[in-house]
Amino acid sequence: MHLKEIQEKLDDFDKARGWDKFPASLVFAHLIEELGEISRHITVDEGYKVIGLGHEAPDKDALHREFAQVFNLFTQIANHYNI
Repeated sequence: MHLKEIQEKLDDFDKARGWDKFPASLVFAHLIEELGEISRHITVDEGYKVIGLGHEAPDKDALHREFAQVFNLFTQIANHYNI
């Protein structure tokens, strides 16, 4: 499947839920939030952040969802700007 086909499918998915109505700035802010979640997984996994020293363990089973959300949000912004 080509990237353009994925964009079209995600555009349909977003439109069906009304997510295409959000301004790009809000989608971008959400994208940064989700990237932060992935960052949390990485920094804990690599030992930069230690569990119990003010940091909770991220849900390892949720990591794939975080990547899916980032991909969808990034695509949503690209679609907004017809890229």
